[in-house]
Amino acid sequence: DIWKQTSANVTVQISPLRGNDMLWRTNLTIGWNIIPSEEDAAFLGCDDIQKAYRYSTSRGDYVEMERFGAQFIPMAGEPDVSGERTGGLAVFSRKRCAMSIVADSGRLSGQWVTLASNQERSITVPYTWYGKTKADLLAAYCSPLDAGVILFNTWDAKAQRWILDYTSTLYPGQVLQIKTRNLTSACTLPLWG
Repeated sequence: DIWKQTSANVTVQISPLRGNDMLWRTNLTIGWNIIPSEEDAAFLGCDDIQKAYRYSTSRGDYVEMERFGAQFIPMAGEPDVSGERTGGLAVFSRKRCAMSIVADSGRLSGQWVTLASNQERSITVPYTWYGKTKADLLAAYCSPLDAGVILFNTWDAKAQRWILDYTSTLYPGQVLQIKTRNLTSACTLPLWG
């Protein structure tokens, strides 16, 4: 049974590549994996994976993507969601393999992500959030009244589901699923240092 063969959670190895490039090396397990993604990222390795799914905040649903060279683009008939700030792709792997994701960190300079009421989105953790907890981010940038209605989830590859997680230390390349309920005000998080 393919689901029972899934091993430990995905770990991401980070190292600078050249100049402003970010490099994430993600070891995929058998089953569903959530991988980091940024605009115009290149995906290298795991060549058997030709489809990915990206959550669209504006649609409230997933957009099916196909691999074209080193990038995942929306399949024919799917909407262009390149203007949405999201940061994760769901991919299904039939074997263990390593995928490297290369993205230009310069694209994050001056960029913010705004969390509004009753919203769900995925975010790839930028370098500037390294070592912080989700509670640190909420305390620094959000109303204290909203801390209980902003939920941070991380992907558990072994259980094949998102799990609620407030206490873990963030690391670059980690993908978070963030869900909000009725916020008293918008919460804006910086993606740069």
